[in-house]
Amino acid sequence: MDVSKLPKLSNTQEQVRQEQAAGPDMPPEPKPVLPPADSRVVPYQSRDAVTAGVGAEVWLSVILGVIFILIGKSFAAYSFAKLTGNPYHTGVNWVAGPNAGQEVAYPDLQGFVMLNDSAMLLFGLTLLLEAAVMGTIVTRFRYKRALVMVALVLAVAATGFNLYAVMRLLSVNITPLVSLLAVGFGGYIAVHQWRLLQSLPKQTEIDLPHT
Repeated sequence: MDVSKLPKLSNTQEQVRQEQAAGPDMPPEPKPVLPPADSRVVPYQSRDAVTAGVGAEVWLSVILGVIFILIGKSFAAYSFAKLTGNPYHTGVNWVAGPNAGQEVAYPDLQGFVMLNDSAMLLFGLTLLLEAAVMGTIVTRFRYKRALVMVALVLAVAATGFNLYAVMRLLSVNITPLVSLLAVGFGGYIAVHQWRLLQSLPKQTEIDLPHT
């Protein structure tokens, strides 16, 4: 009989003989434990990457804050003139009515110019303070919580004032696109400041000098 035509035996018997030779006290070889297929790997961000992201946000907030302040700079100049007792000139004269030929006062400019400028200026200051908060939150600045509280109050005030400006401008058929953006971004900033305030620890202990 040709042995080559018979099916080859598996190595099961050889494994059994090896296990019997090893003895009953020999523990079986441990099987490698594989991670589950649905396990998720948490990405790691270095400190430099986090700092770079914060720096970009600070830079963007500063740029937008300066832009809004430039939009509302007329109100800042008007307020400074009033505080120093100097006249503020609008460069616009009345063309009809009892004040024809006289200069129009800044609060009397049509289209709620003073209201819009003051709203833009306030929101620009809010953005600058937001940049200051983001710039100091990753540092060892001691008064982070106080700074965040001031930024939160200013953000809520700026959002509410811009919302008031939106309603007044809409009442005279003026679409205040910039003020609407200020309301949207201001609300987002206020929520962000509130969450940041909740995450900061309260300073309940006062450092006393050692005697």
